Amino acid sequence: MTEALQHIYNDAGRKYIQPNERNDCTVRALAISTDRGYNVAHNFLKGRGRKCRKSFFFPKKRSDDCALGHEFIWRSFSLVKGQKRMSPERFAIKFPKGVYICKTVKHVYAVVNGVINDAYKIDWYDGRCVYGCWQVTNLNPDVDDGWENEGGQ
Repeated sequence: MTEALQHIYNDAGRKYIQPNERNDCTVRALAISTDRGYNVAHNFLKGRGRKCRKSFFFPKKRSDDCALGHEFIWRSFSLVKGQKRMSPERFAIKFPKGVYICKTVKHVYAVVNGVINDAYKIDWYDGRCVYGCWQVTNLNPDVDDGWENEGGQ
């Protein structure tokens, strides 16, 4: 199933900045989706109460938020009787443009223009469902953040 799913190994620079950090998917997703460094996202989340090596919800669990010059708009993918749940592969097909943070069970990851950017291996996504996502939009359009994040649906 993951043959068509595009994936880039991306730890957002953790290997060089915080090589012993774990349970940091939120830090990585925030750094990647805002095109900021790992240390910027790490320090920002520390200011919001994240402890080293502890998981942390950001954006606020299933709600809209703003951070690092970006807006995060939550979109839920509810279970609909008779329909398949949203999968990482279906998500990439439905949202080929834009920047998103996807929420799965006990994990978040960034998707940039239909490509998963994460430190997990591609096999991890088999059989997973996406419960929802935050569309990430640059609030400072005059500042190029490196991504074409005006896409989405």
